[in-house]
Amino acid sequence: MDLKTSFSPTTSSSSTPPSSSSSLAPATVPSRSILRACDHKDLTFEQYIWKVWVILQTKSYKPHDVQILPVAPMVETLDAMCHRLDLIEQFSTVLFDPYTISKILKHFPYARVKLVKYFQWLEKIKGNFVWQLAQKVSDEVDRSWGNRRAMHLLGYSSNLRLGTMLMETGWFAESIIVLDLAQQQAGYEPVKTLQVLRVLLMSESLSGRHEAASETIKHIEALLCQPVSITTNLVAALHQAMSVSFFENCEFDLSYQHGLIALRLLGEQVCVSSTIINTYRQMARCCIAKKRSHQANLMITQAVIWARQAFGMTSVYYAEVLEDFAFCLLAMNKNYLQVYDDALEIYLAKYGEDFNRLDVAQGNLALGLFIRKYAYGIEIPNEEVGSEKSSYDNRERLAAKRVKALDLAVREYQSMFNPLLDMDETEDEFSNRVERLAISVVQNEFQILDFMP
Repeated sequence: MDLKTSFSPTTSSSSTPPSSSSSLAPATVPSRSILRACDHKDLTFEQYIWKVWVILQTKSYKPHDVQILPVAPMVETLDAMCHRLDLIEQFSTVLFDPYTISKILKHFPYARVKLVKYFQWLEKIKGNFVWQLAQKVSDEVDRSWGNRRAMHLLGYSSNLRLGTMLMETGWFAESIIVLDLAQQQAGYEPVKTLQVLRVLLMSESLSGRHEAASETIKHIEALLCQPVSITTNLVAALHQAMSVSFFENCEFDLSYQHGLIALRLLGEQVCVSSTIINTYRQMARCCIAKKRSHQANLMITQAVIWARQAFGMTSVYYAEVLEDFAFCLLAMNKNYLQVYDDALEIYLAKYGEDFNRLDVAQGNLALGLFIRKYAYGIEIPNEEVGSEKSSYDNRERLAAKRVKALDLAVREYQSMFNPLLDMDETEDEFSNRVERLAISVVQNEFQILDFMP
């Protein structure tokens, strides 16, 4: 529901919310908190939001009035405030509260898309908003340590959730700050620690912190050797993350080995959809680097099918898989631009025009730079030139660094087109095993436990 399109205080939807320039008589909208002003049990949800909107126009409310709304109307209210320069201070105040962010992530099903849109605009207007928010979370956790009520929204699960969201949307340095908190809160529980380390490893690897990633891998391997009951899904996800880490550091043999371990664990039929898809995606990239075209085609096909069935063809997750599909097609000298354009269309529909701004870019920016160079001959920006932030915090520089792995993988693939050389398993044997695995997966109908469009 979009407050900027059409709402009505009655069941009709013929009128629209008044603009910021419209005049509202003080007697019409009393200066009270939003909750009290809208405290009518007989209101429909649309009427409730309409009242919130009208009160927003008077500017007679405080940010706290928005923060104490139930999550659904609070998000609708934030949607209405987003891209309103006259409400920027109130909007930023609401979202600068770690407890508000935690509530949205915990209770709103499309939190990732919503928060990215908010953060993109705040980064555009204020700059470094997400970095300051991560620091605020750290300060708030330190201040509230031992407060059970406060830690309910800033505890281990909340910080893991926020750190994961930041990692998935490209705020890697900020993600590491929050994940360090979650790791401390995990204490001496190996399973909780491993859950954090998986996401931390992804953030470190995708942000070029390869030395830190190497230490994290050692920590993961040490914990995996302990006599602790760890789910197959988590073990597979950890090996997939290690495969990503080695790939980003151009260590394709190690990346392929860990990808194979994750792939074999899928056969135990206990992995959730995201682990299955991420494993197929990563194995497709590994197979490109290992010059195994047919295997890469099998892997990326499975990833696309699973992403479409699990998350839908308009989801961000599906767009991310399409980007990997485009990379495989590019390496194989096939028509990749249409697939890549389809992914960009999904991002545009989800995030608006800001999704492709370099400072807050969504999607695989490294692939975008690589395609510009490969298809149009546009030079990749010098990774040493950037903003005032450190090189790890500038998305364009990070993407420029990551292009190296993509470029080397494609060069390896295109240097020799015999996928049967230097293989422990023939292509037919591999194909048969993967096809049997795919049939087994479909027949057992894995539960989709981690839906995040």
